[in-house]
Parts: sequence; structure tokens; C-alpha cells
Amino acid sequence: MSTNRIIIILSKEEKESIMIITKHGNKRIKERLGLPKRAQNRHINVVLKNGVLASRKGFEGFKIIYHGFLYIFSLTNKLEPILVTTYQNTNTLYVVE
Repeated sequence: MSTNRIIIILSKEEKESIMIITKHGNKRIKERLGLPKRAQNRHINVVLKNGVLASRKGFEGFKIIYHGFLYIFSLTNKLEPILVTTYQNTNTLYVVE
């Protein structure tokens, strides 16, 4: 019986695009979405690409809605996004400022 192995070679850009997620954000993704740690970076990159911008606070941070969840991000000094927490989206209307 043979086993198939998949080898993924990451480009330099993909290695550098690893998402920063706070400890609190890790717990909330696990609790509310059921995703293990190894899948969280991929999921957050998909959220950033395909999510809808809910609000923005200049250089402080922003919120994105994706598949019924609200993702709250902050920004580093280099303007890289950091996931702070995740909420299940309620019926509240979010408007892009």
C-alpha cells in the first residue's frame, strides 16, 4: 500500500505573508469557528481577500464581515493587520465610514 505525499513549496512572498493573530484571537477562532491553529492563517488570509469592509478607523484598525462573522483587526507600526477577535455577526448594520 503506497501513501501519497503532498509537498508544498512556499514562495518568499507567501512565507512573509503569515498572519499575526493575538492569543485572544486564536482562542476565539477555535471557539467560534472550530478551526485548529494550523488552518487559522489560511482562513484569515481568505477573510482579508474576500471579506466585506464593515468599518475603518484610520490607522487604528478595521472590521471585516465574512460568512456571518465579524473580524476585528488592528494595525502594527508597519501597517500590517493583526487579528484581535472574532464575533458572530448579529443583525446590526455596519456601514463603511
